[in-house]
Formats: sequence, structure tokens, C-alpha cells
Amino acid sequence: MKLDYGKVVDLSHRILQDRENFGFRSVFSGTNRPDWYVMSDILMGSHVGTHVEVPRHHAKDGLDCLDYPLENLIGACVTLDCSGKEVDEPITLEEVMRYKDLIREGDIIFLWTGFDRYHRTGRWRDYRYIAEDAMEWLISFHPKAIGVDAFGIEIPGENTGEPNHMRCFDRNIAVVEALDNLEQIKNTRTTVLMLTLPMEGVDACPVRAIAIRE
Repeated sequence: MKLDYGKVVDLSHRILQDRENFGFRSVFSGTNRPDWYVMSDILMGSHVGTHVEVPRHHAKDGLDCLDYPLENLIGACVTLDCSGKEVDEPITLEEVMRYKDLIREGDIIFLWTGFDRYHRTGRWRDYRYIAEDAMEWLISFHPKAIGVDAFGIEIPGENTGEPNHMRCFDRNIAVVEALDNLEQIKNTRTTVLMLTLPMEGVDACPVRAIAIRE
């Protein structure tokens, strides 16, 4: 298969040394070779940058990144335009229902809010959350994953037990946070790949997510 790279959209933020909200640092390992030959030790949080969260995040016996199904991280995707509101305002049921004719059973569903512009700033915790009835309606399509271009899908600053996460994880639906460039694929259908490393016991993993326009 020949891929038209002009149709590829990078959906991941770059990960920068000592500048990430959940920590990232790499250091060179020692080497006694005379030429330039580097190996790096990497220390980072599982939620650094654009990342996929799996059921292990909220359930001791939930699937981890080692066992989470690969097929749930690849597939047809639809990106809904949920932009235009202020911080702490919900993405409502009425908003997402506008796309009832665009969403298909088993899609990956992304929500573009425009809050990716606050990534790696003092406002990174500012975002629009997904109303619980809106999440229930999205889940009724049995999506593989639900993602957003912010660092959360719950009411910011409240310890609510993260009901939207629990709704997803109870059905083995992955949650994707801190996506980038969703405005380039809003209101459209694409094919998405967002592959975690198969790491045992890990609840989430930074990913290089890409979309391929149809």
C-alpha cells in the first residue's frame, strides 16, 4: 500500500526536557566508545504529553498497556467540533448529538475544544469537561476510544471519582488526552493510529498519534 503522506496529520504534542506537566527527562548513559554513540536513560510520567489511558488507571485488575487490545488503538475516527466555550463549561448532550449522522458504531471519537493551545502553559488545567449524559450518549456507539485535546474529560478541580473515566474503562474503552491539531480534522472522518508501548502493569502511555484523512 502506498501512503499519501500529505493526508497524514500528527496529533501528538512534542515532549520537551524538564518542561512537561507530568515530568520528562532523559540522560546519556555512559559509554567508553571513542565515536559518538549514545544510549539514553528516560524518566517520565505515564501521562506525559499526548497519552492513552487504559482500564488499569482506575482498576487494580483492569487491562494494562501490555494486554490492552491493539485493535482498539487503530481504526476509523470522527472528530467533533466542540469549540467556542469558556473554561469549566461542559460539552453538552445537545452539542454531541448534532453529529448523530456522522458517528458510526465502533468509531474512535475525538472532541476538538481548542484547549490544546494551553498545553505546557500555566493554564494547562483549564479545559471544558464532558457532561455525563453526553458521555453516556457517545458510549452508546460502542467506540474503541474517546479522546480530547485537553488534559482531562472530568469537571476540573473536583474529586468526583472521575465518572466519565469509569464509564469508559468499565467497557474497555481507552481515554486519550492532550491531543493536538484536531482542528485539522474536525467534522471529518479519518483513520487513526495511537499505539502504546506494551508495558506490563502500566496504566497509561505517551503515544505518537496520527490521523490519515480519507
